[in-house]
Amino acid sequence: MRYMRFVLTFLIALILGGWVLALAAGLASHIPYLPTLPSVAYAASSRQDAPPITTTQETPITATTPTPTRPITGEETPPPAAALPATPPAVTVDATAAITETGIPSGTIIANRTAFTVTFFLEGQTYRLQALRSVGVALPRVTSVLALYNCEVSRPPDRAETECFWDPYLLQRDGFYEIVNGAAAGKPARLVLQSATAPPADQAWIHNRTGHEETVIYGDRLYEIPAGAVEEIPVQAQPAQVAYLRHCLTWKGETVCEWLPRVLAGGVYYALRESVTPIPMPNSRITLMVLERILPPEEKPSAAVATPRTPTATPTPAPSQLTCRLQVQALNVRSGPGLQYLVISAVRRADHPGGEVTVRGRNPAGTWLAVDERIAPGGWISGDRALVACDGDVMALPIAEITDGRLAPTPTPAPSPAVTPTPSQPVPPPGKALLIVHNAFGRDITFTISPDVWILKPGESITVIRDPGRVTFSASTPFHSGNAEVTLKEGETRALWLHFAPKTPGSQIYVLKY
Repeated sequence: MRYMRFVLTFLIALILGGWVLALAAGLASHIPYLPTLPSVAYAASSRQDAPPITTTQETPITATTPTPTRPITGEETPPPAAALPATPPAVTVDATAAITETGIPSGTIIANRTAFTVTFFLEGQTYRLQALRSVGVALPRVTSVLALYNCEVSRPPDRAETECFWDPYLLQRDGFYEIVNGAAAGKPARLVLQSATAPPADQAWIHNRTGHEETVIYGDRLYEIPAGAVEEIPVQAQPAQVAYLRHCLTWKGETVCEWLPRVLAGGVYYALRESVTPIPMPNSRITLMVLERILPPEEKPSAAVATPRTPTATPTPAPSQLTCRLQVQALNVRSGPGLQYLVISAVRRADHPGGEVTVRGRNPAGTWLAVDERIAPGGWISGDRALVACDGDVMALPIAEITDGRLAPTPTPAPSPAVTPTPSQPVPPPGKALLIVHNAFGRDITFTISPDVWILKPGESITVIRDPGRVTFSASTPFHSGNAEVTLKEGETRALWLHFAPKTPGSQIYVLKY
């Protein structure tokens, strides 16, 4: 009897053990393979030049593919030489670092300067960044660790070996970083993350941060820069070169554009941004492309260090005046260094041989120049290089005092265009007619009814009393000009909306519209 109990107990245990093993095998067949991100300590050991990391905690991630990613050691059988390196799994974990929704790179910016699509792991999310593109990430902490997926292929004499690993880098919030190919010429690609650096002296780099494709004209080439891309433009280091960017005016839903010059210096890294200024008119705005210097940063003037003077040394005297040449037909003279000051006169190229005017001083920034008293007492003109070109360094001029300083009246919103006068419009004097001239363009317009000349700012208007009959006029900017005429009847009020538009769609030739 005791023997029979032992046999029965053994059979029951055997049956139960088989059920348990079968159940375990069934569960195992339904659990997907869960690869883990190699620990930061392992990644650092795969590369001798990787930054030191103190933590050794592994970060598990959930993969959508059962193919594991793991390093290949010398004791294992390597894959065939033609096999592609293993790719990292796509991560489905919720991210704590978000890409900026506008598509405009901001926050911590990472630019892929290689010809490859790169993969990196940051704050619980895997990013796939296309060649020559960038991404802006809002980091939740001041510092974070980015793991860059890297593959190096080497060919020892006896066999081929492929090695893939995650390479850790420390990031600072709101920093600017680039992924580059750090391999020597003729060697396999080796991805490296580094802080962005300034370009060589014979190049200017432009990082498009507008959120859309944008065009830059330099020399005889049009550079169409995709959103987030970095364009390397070969330039001359000295003197500074000129590139042209779009400047558009949208007036009641209709848009006209022109190309404005901007300085493009060699050895400088620029951010291309879009600046939009609303106009107090429905569906109206001014859109301007801006080049913002990133690297190297502007040098701040340092405090002067007193040094003993050599008795024989004599300092070079600063020039008391310079000769400048007008680059436009006419230029306003204001009572102070700024647009807020009153226009007290104007200088015209026709009145000065070669368009030359004498300036005797500047404001601290050198953006406005004080003219000679014979031109206008207390007068100032703009120092914009697109408007005047001076024979010498304007910053060597002495800083001039503001002797007039009358402020311009506050401008009123431009009235809506109308063909016939309304009770709110000015009425011409008996026997006369009125011209109401509006600048509907995004740049100063010089308006001329000989012998009178007016310079109108964008959105500015003037009212001109004329005799009935034919009136011939011209309008010009530094880049466009045009002539036209109208016929006025006695008692009529005529509105002119001056702007320039392409002669045909896509044409680079602009004509006067009114």
